[in-house]
Amino acid sequence: AKQSFDRAAQVAPSAPEVNANQALLALNSGNVDTAKELLGSASGANSLEEAMGLLYLMEGNYNQAVEAFGDTKSNNAALAQLLTRNYSQAKSTLDNNQTPDA
Repeated sequence: AKQSFDRAAQVAPSAPEVNANQALLALNSGNVDTAKELLGSASGANSLEEAMGLLYLMEGNYNQAVEAFGDTKSNNAALAQLLTRNYSQAKSTLDNNQTPDA
């Protein structure tokens, strides 16, 4: 995946989706500062809220993560809700998650 995203970055370096995806790869590698920089150039990307939520989770900013995830139904969103002790919201998120094994 990294090679594909690197190639996309060469073709369209200012594309929001490219920057958002590269930010997710950076987060996966533990490069939070790089991810922040890339997310700053990802305005308008479809997955920006989820990427920001993940960044906030990794930084320990759980309330901000919940806000960033919004109505997203994902395991990461549920984790943020659990970490802010919103257990009923986390249960609802998990119950409505279309990809629970992702």
